[in-house]
Amino acid sequence: MSATAFRLEPINPASLGAPRGYSNGMLAPAGGRLLTVAGQIAWDSEQNIVTDDFRGQFVQALGNVVEVVRAAGGGPEHLAQLTIFVTDKQEYLGCLRELGEAYRLIMGAHYPAMALVEVTALVEDDAKIEIQGLAVVPPKHPATLRSTEPPPETATVTDFPAAVAPGKQHGPAAVAPGKQHGPAAVAPGEVAPAEAVPTEGPQ
Repeated sequence: MSATAFRLEPINPASLGAPRGYSNGMLAPAGGRLLTVAGQIAWDSEQNIVTDDFRGQFVQALGNVVEVVRAAGGGPEHLAQLTIFVTDKQEYLGCLRELGEAYRLIMGAHYPAMALVEVTALVEDDAKIEIQGLAVVPPKHPATLRSTEPPPETATVTDFPAAVAPGKQHGPAAVAPGKQHGPAAVAPGEVAPAEAVPTEGPQ
């Protein structure tokens, strides 16, 4: 099965209402390979935080997640789940529209299951956001398993001024998890008018 034919299926029961910018569940085809992606922060290849800007950190962290998936033979469309840890929920909500635009440039119209969690701190003092993921990538063809050719060069996030070459993955860095805010109405894929952005958790 080719990577283009291997698609995850969104699962959204009508009883939960229509999600905006996320899915309630993602069902992977049989034969997929499960990939767990460690929490990624806005590190470059030298393990330096690329910017203090929240949007820039989001772009770099999400780009790093996708880079890990590409290295395993998949793409953004094979991400089944994203958990986003932020140190300031209000800062996240304050630039939700910009985050949505950045999200779609990296992920396209693919919206996996998501959750947003506000934490008191991350391990790296300058990190404002960390993104952890689960992906299901296409199975390898038997010929691929015997190949000694190096993997193709992976893509990098170059569409944003704040993004530089993706860096080394960073382990989970949530020190003291705070209140969890479900994905409803705060998923980065959603573009909502300012008046529709909630100030408290999911609606």
